[in-house]
Amino acid sequence: MKKRFLLQKLPFMAFLLPALILSFSSLNLNAKPTPFNESNIPVHLEFLPNFAAGTASWTLDATVDNVECYYKIESCNGFTAVFLRFNNKNLNNVKITWKEVFTTQVENTLPSFVGQKELILIPGATADNDCNSVNEILIIRTPQITPLYAAEVKKFNFSNITVTNL
Repeated sequence: MKKRFLLQKLPFMAFLLPALILSFSSLNLNAKPTPFNESNIPVHLEFLPNFAAGTASWTLDATVDNVECYYKIESCNGFTAVFLRFNNKNLNNVKITWKEVFTTQVENTLPSFVGQKELILIPGATADNDCNSVNEILIIRTPQITPLYAAEVKKFNFSNITVTNL
């Protein structure tokens, strides 16, 4: 009786054991949690001080009312990130608002789901960042681009840029 029971369970065990081994081998046990936290994304006004200017890898995307809008795409703590930089060539403070559009491996004109962003720039201010920047509005990490898939950013564009003198 016991032998017959084991023979009946053998096909089931022959399937279950390899399936369990395959599922465990596909797990990335060294995976780190995503540092992205939506509550950390400021979409409000901030005054930016002057930062270092280094423009070697920056791409000028647009110039609107004497404000230059730059971006660069780089790796940042294991993710691809888009860094934003603005150069205010006006003699007074300005408020700049914009939207973001991405080209990814899936879509050519993917608008950011965060919506419109805005900053106040002091005269002559240039915002320049790195991965350790405290101004999260100027760093766009790939988990912030779309919640539907892991986006690989191929290109970035500013859209609907407005500059208002203050």
